[in-house]
Amino acid sequence: LWDASTAKAMTYKRGAVLNMGFAAAPVSPDAVEEGRIARPDAKSRSLIAYVRTIGLEPGDEIELTLKAPNGSVLATHRLAPLERAKAQHLMYVGKQRPAAGWARGDYLCDLRVYRAGKVVMTRRAIQRL
Repeated sequence: LWDASTAKAMTYKRGAVLNMGFAAAPVSPDAVEEGRIARPDAKSRSLIAYVRTIGLEPGDEIELTLKAPNGSVLATHRLAPLERAKAQHLMYVGKQRPAAGWARGDYLCDLRVYRAGKVVMTRRAIQRL
């Protein structure tokens, strides 16, 4: 039905990222699905990094880290190994605005998925404030 290069491109991939980015408040699955995300700016009370994944397997561990422009870690969370497969999974980490306000620059959201102790997926999103 398909040539070899097309068939190879369509092979099943174990786990994928559907959405990843930043928000000014915690997000819900419906808000992500419908694109109703309040985008952060320098005046936002919170800075939330989020990711929605599909196809995760039992034993997978998901780690999400939010970093400041100077590289310091503002928030990180690593889930315990999944007990069952996840058709979809939404995860986020965040930080409240410091008293001095958000530093100007690029904030990073780093995703790592571990399978059997090895990193099998990484992604990065960037938000400039």
